[in-house]
Amino acid sequence: MPKRLCVGVSLVLLGLVAGPGPGCGKKQERHSGAADADGRRPASILMRPVPNEAGLIFVDGFESGKLDRWSFRWLRRRKSARIVSSPVRFGRRALEISLRRNDPMFSKGKRSELQVPGHYALGQAYWYGFSMFLPADWKEDFRAEVLAQWFATRDEALGERPRSPSLALRIKKKHWFVTYRYDRKRLSVANTAPKGKVYKTPYRRGVWTDWVFHVRWSAGDDGLTRVWKDGQLVATRKGPNTYNDAVGPVLKLGIYKAPWNKPEARSAVSSRLLYLDEVRVGTAKAGYAGVAPPRK
Repeated sequence: MPKRLCVGVSLVLLGLVAGPGPGCGKKQERHSGAADADGRRPASILMRPVPNEAGLIFVDGFESGKLDRWSFRWLRRRKSARIVSSPVRFGRRALEISLRRNDPMFSKGKRSELQVPGHYALGQAYWYGFSMFLPADWKEDFRAEVLAQWFATRDEALGERPRSPSLALRIKKKHWFVTYRYDRKRLSVANTAPKGKVYKTPYRRGVWTDWVFHVRWSAGDDGLTRVWKDGQLVATRKGPNTYNDAVGPVLKLGIYKAPWNKPEARSAVSSRLLYLDEVRVGTAKAGYAGVAPPRK
């Protein structure tokens, strides 16, 4: 069954508009430079995504066989991310992502991640959808990993240091967790900001799990976070859900396992592997139907 057609992605970049996104038939400015020591991309790629008529600003089902729609790939090995023909959530291809404990550090962390182009404006609502597959041999670990993170853009001019993500989808032991962290103050100091859980549920191996997030980003009381799992609304939280930054967060998908950053840290596993498919991001106009993975 064919997947939905590619969606053009325009980017407002330092006041200039680039063409449709990679894979959509026209050339787009590429940014292949490495991140700095703290994992930040150069200021030249702080960009605002522009939606198509349906409100979609990013789509990738990996049918093209390439990863050129992503703004940055945090991958240490050629096989850290591979497009495969099985398992797939929809269509003919999906993405296999793997991380080994002995992989070299990337931006001061053990990670295999891909970053969606664009920053999400504070005060605005967005929709995010994707599907993840944990293989049958996924082993329980008391050390958590982050599989999706909306990573806040720190204000370097104020001297801010990197912080935990504003919103994250994590796995620990036998459960999925959706966590948040926010700070109303203009200057955030390390990881001292308030945090909490939006949702917790047991995970299942050997099946695709569909996720949809509806988020109105705000460091104030008008923030909103809603979560759907496998087509069911499972959590709603009103209130602050990000940091009071000048620029909103970015979305990274893959595997980040912070405990492995310390060689002496105990862990029950030495490698991780999962599958990703049907990634979509949209504005308020896109709605749930615009980003939800197709019905099985």
